[in-house]
Amino acid sequence: MKFKFYKEKTKCECLQDSFEDYENVYVRLARLKEANPVMKVKDFKGQRENKDAEYFKEFDCKMTCGYLGISTNIWNEESQEIVKSKFERINLILSRKMKKVLVVFNLNGNAGKFVYAPIIGKNGMPDDIYHYDFYKSDEFDFETHFNELQQIDL
Repeated sequence: MKFKFYKEKTKCECLQDSFEDYENVYVRLARLKEANPVMKVKDFKGQRENKDAEYFKEFDCKMTCGYLGISTNIWNEESQEIVKSKFERINLILSRKMKKVLVVFNLNGNAGKFVYAPIIGKNGMPDDIYHYDFYKSDEFDFETHFNELQQIDL
């Protein structure tokens, strides 16, 4: 797999400690249109994926990699209630114009790599131990690699 896209955006080693995972299930918060609540390629992008390399120079590597990666959470028996509760709290402050759902998914081979990226709270303690950043390979194709398994309304 190649990751030229990220190397063009930053000198940071975003894929350090990364791994492929085509067995586990993950979840992502999506804001979908009420009339057609279908996850699309535009819903599966990093926060600042469309920014050029110059934009990232003002951030440290942790923040840069977080912006370039796609924020996900592992979805299993241990994490489901905690992760869903987190997103229900977040949902209260998001725009009411879009339908917010948790999209449960897995990926097919050569989609990309995950990096374990727990979110640390203001108190220095882990705030979200189930958080991962996903980095799409250059070969990533939404239709081929992304498998939506379920949508959970918030």
